[in-house]
Amino acid sequence: MTPIQGTRTVRVKLDEFNLLGPGARRGIILGITEAAFAIEQRAKYGVVEQDAVDTGALMNSIYTQSALSDGRDAAVAAAAMASTTKGKHSGKPHDEPFTDHLAEEEHKGEGLTAKVGVAAEYGIYIEDGTPSGSVTPRPFLGPAAESVRGKLASIVGKQLRIALKWGG
Repeated sequence: MTPIQGTRTVRVKLDEFNLLGPGARRGIILGITEAAFAIEQRAKYGVVEQDAVDTGALMNSIYTQSALSDGRDAAVAAAAMASTTKGKHSGKPHDEPFTDHLAEEEHKGEGLTAKVGVAAEYGIYIEDGTPSGSVTPRPFLGPAAESVRGKLASIVGKQLRIALKWGG
């Protein structure tokens, strides 16, 4: 496995993927998905810890996409609903998440990618602050990915062992 690269991307490279059977592949997919959900959960806690909750739109707009789950549409809808309910924000989601913390395998078409993103248009300004300094950074997504970093191999390994035990 390769180490985490940069502050915006988490990459896991499984060099011998093609030698693994379907049970092992399933275990790896489950592990990557579990790690992504751990990042999502930690990011939501981070929003609260950073005192970045107003309407709940930002927290509700954090989502995970993987081969097993796609929470983006629900996150976009929840963020838009929360945003427009109080009238504080436009409720307009970004077309793309402002930052992607990815657990990614190089064979993109084979389901070994999970993404944690933020659909709220203003999420980047909470995470990074504004260039003018009118909004100070209150990072929640980067620290969330970093908190799972040391557990990634363990999470994937656990799911791999389970998958192999049950017929991999």
